[in-house]
Amino acid sequence: LFSNYLFAYQWVDPEECVEITGFGKSCPRVSGMEVQQIPNIVHFIFGLKKDFGGKPFGILQYLSVVSAAKRIKPEAIYFYYAYEPQGEWWDRVKEYVTPVRVELLTHIKTTYIKHTAHRADLLRMLILREKGGIYLDLDTIVLRSFDELRSHSMVMGKESEVEGGLGGLANAVFLTRPHSDFIEAWAKSYAYWNDDHWGGFSVELPSQMAKDYPDWITVLPQRAFFYPHWDARSLERMFLNDKRQPPLDWSQSYVVHLWETKSYEKYIKYWTVDYLRGSSCHICSEIQDLLPNDSRTLQP
Repeated sequence: LFSNYLFAYQWVDPEECVEITGFGKSCPRVSGMEVQQIPNIVHFIFGLKKDFGGKPFGILQYLSVVSAAKRIKPEAIYFYYAYEPQGEWWDRVKEYVTPVRVELLTHIKTTYIKHTAHRADLLRMLILREKGGIYLDLDTIVLRSFDELRSHSMVMGKESEVEGGLGGLANAVFLTRPHSDFIEAWAKSYAYWNDDHWGGFSVELPSQMAKDYPDWITVLPQRAFFYPHWDARSLERMFLNDKRQPPLDWSQSYVVHLWETKSYEKYIKYWTVDYLRGSSCHICSEIQDLLPNDSRTLQP
C-alpha cells in the first residue's frame, strides 16, 4: 500500500501562513525543502470504484499510458488503483508501469468525501506533494516531451482562455517539484473542504492561488494541455474527419485532453484498433503509431 500516512495527513498550520482569497488561510512549506527540478516520473490514477464508473480499462487508457512512456520517456510510471483493472489492455500496459495499490481515501479529517472524482483530486495532490513529477489523467494523449517544463517549481494549464482574466486551471495535467510552495499550500487548503462545490478545490482554488501568488507557479495557455475545449463542435473536430473544418493545430501542445466524460458515449466507446488505424480523424493521426502491431483480436 502507498504510504498510509498520506491519508492521515494532519492539516496543522506552521507559523508562516498566507490568505488565499475566498478560501481562507493556508501554509506552504519553506522553499528550501524543494528539489531543484521536477522529477521525470509520471503518475496515473484509476479504479477508485469497483465498477470503474462503467468505463473499464480499455484502449483509451492503454494509449494514454503508452503515449507517456514513449514521448515523455520518464524514469518511472506509477499507476495507482484501489481496484485493479482486468483484461487484455491492462495486461498489455503492465510492462510500462509500476502498479501501486492504494486504500480508498474517504475522509478529510472527519468530513466524508462523497464523490469519487473528488477522492481522485485529493489523492493526486497528496501523491504529487510527496513524490513530485507529472500527473496525467487517463484520457490524455501525450504529444511531446515535458523536459523544458521541468525547471519550474509548479506548472498548470488554463482550461479555457478568458479575455482579461486568468481562466480556470485544471488538475487533469500538472507538474510539480516535491513540496513546492504551491502544492503545499494547495494541500493544506483542503482543511476547508466542501464536497458540495464541484470544481471548487480542483479548479477554482488553484486559479485563485495563481492570482494571489504568481511566483509559486508557471501558468501555461490553454493550448498547452487543454486544446480543444469540450464543447460539441470542438469534440466533433477532434474525433471526426470533417474536411469542412480546419485542422486542429497542436504545434504548441504537450498533451491532448480527450474529455472522456463528454466524449466516451459518442466516440471513444466505439474505438477499435482497426478503426483507429484506418481513420483519418484528427486525433487518430496522433495515436496510430502507439497502437499494438500484433494480430491478436483486441476489444475496445
